[in-house]
Amino acid sequence: MGGRRRRTGRPAPDPLRTSLVHQDVRDEHPQGTATGDIATVSAPTPVGIGGLDVADFQDIARRYAAAIPGAALVGFPSAAHLIAMDAPTELLAALEPFLRREASRRGGSGAYR
Repeated sequence: MGGRRRRTGRPAPDPLRTSLVHQDVRDEHPQGTATGDIATVSAPTPVGIGGLDVADFQDIARRYAAAIPGAALVGFPSAAHLIAMDAPTELLAALEPFLRREASRRGGSGAYR
């Protein structure tokens, strides 16, 4: 069983398999505008969207990004639903500049490690 490996040495999950496992949730989520407290989020928010995730979850990510003031939709083409597991390097590459910008904006050094 070749392929990608996690830091634990075990093979990383196949993103397509991860996505296909959850296909039965299609059309179970409300469509339309996100409601509730989501529009009150005031923190800068990156919203991840896995390119291999099921359509409903991609739609939810898009709606969250649209409803949260100032949110940014960040795409991960090689990931399904579990972005941190499917695309850890890409996630880190997206989060590091975001966290540095936010630390700098708040008057910090940008060091968060």
